[in-house]
Amino acid sequence: MIVAIDIPKAESQRLNYRLLNESDRELFCSLFMDASTMRYIGSPLSRERAERRFNTALQAKRHEHLREMTAIVERTSGLFLGIANLHMIDAHKRHAERGLMLLPNACGQGFGLECSTALRDYSFERFGLNAVYMRIAAGNTRMERVAIRSGYTPLAELADTAAWRDWCLTRDSWTNRILSVARPGFEKLRALPVRIDRRILG
Repeated sequence: MIVAIDIPKAESQRLNYRLLNESDRELFCSLFMDASTMRYIGSPLSRERAERRFNTALQAKRHEHLREMTAIVERTSGLFLGIANLHMIDAHKRHAERGLMLLPNACGQGFGLECSTALRDYSFERFGLNAVYMRIAAGNTRMERVAIRSGYTPLAELADTAAWRDWCLTRDSWTNRILSVARPGFEKLRALPVRIDRRILG
């Protein structure tokens, strides 16, 4: 069973992360209707289907256990840049999968890496997850670079016929190889109890 994890309002260096609201409708729909954005995800949606997708996401935020998509917003301009999500795929093991979509004009500016890093840290710090996964389509080298720079590693070699490859970052790797470098002195905090949001564990 997939359980959505709530990502409340948060921020990183250049970005804010918040729940979707009605003002995001047009750009949200354009995200799913754009062929270049959907190239590694699936077929572009019609306007009608994109509207339905947005209405579902907007309604979900009213029910705490159904929250799925978080808007990515540039802090200085307030512009909507894309969406991020985090789904629990194994509540017992505390494993989750994350997703990220950016509008075409937001690509190539480092926002993907910034968001991926923020979501990575939030996953382990806020929810006490043990592993976070990404599923990246074959040929999506830009997202693969983001994954590598965020600390993820591929689970297996990509077969010639495979459409997707799964990537993973474990809590131990995050602690030992990333936070110990990015945040000097973090090792002093490793013995502290992990804060777990009990809502996601059922």
